[in-house]
Amino acid sequence: MWGPLHALLSLLYPEGCPLCGRPLDAGCRAGVCSCCWSEVRGSRGSRCLRCGLAFEADWGGASPICLGCARRPPAFDAGFSFGPYAGRLAGALRLLKYAGMPRIASPLADAILSDRGAADFLAGAEILAPVPLHPRRLRERGHDQAALLAQALGARLRRPVSPLLRRARATPPQVGLTARERRRNLRGAFRLARTAGRARGRIVCLVDDVWTTGSTLEEAARALRPARPAAILVFSAARA
Repeated sequence: MWGPLHALLSLLYPEGCPLCGRPLDAGCRAGVCSCCWSEVRGSRGSRCLRCGLAFEADWGGASPICLGCARRPPAFDAGFSFGPYAGRLAGALRLLKYAGMPRIASPLADAILSDRGAADFLAGAEILAPVPLHPRRLRERGHDQAALLAQALGARLRRPVSPLLRRARATPPQVGLTARERRRNLRGAFRLARTAGRARGRIVCLVDDVWTTGSTLEEAARALRPARPAAILVFSAARA
């Protein structure tokens, strides 16, 4: 639905911001006005020590473990999401993923790294590895949003970006599936790539655009484990 909406906005506001429709200003980046970029913010407050889930209330002191991680410890060592999948952040990610605007990745990476928590978390990685699309989906979309985001982050952090995983099979869309159905849908979806040897003994961060139930990042981390990295981190721009 976002594609037709973006096309309509482009007709109504040929010089305007695709997120708010206002005329573009001197501070616009990648076709999005500076006002909208100023509203792309990360989560605040305490987070789960394992998955990085941001709690609505400030717990104070050291963050606890969330109920989900306590019940079912994740396959990765630590996780972090920049902000909630809402508002201008969600809009920017939809432009990146669906609206044929891959250049959004650059200012989005800047917004993410302006957050101290996200910057510190990502700086702990030695390699960034995007969660891959299946080749068929890549041909349909024309770009891999996770790879674009990982490359933009890696360039700023001076960290190598490597495709350590490949998508072994196409999976039906995850939208509308329960957490259990998502896990079943993704089982065996990832395999080690030829470059996976680079992960051995190093701290790897898997990068994706949106974290919904965590099933994709869980399965990707499980598939990467045989490459024997020192630790597996997972990061997403937003958490739904």
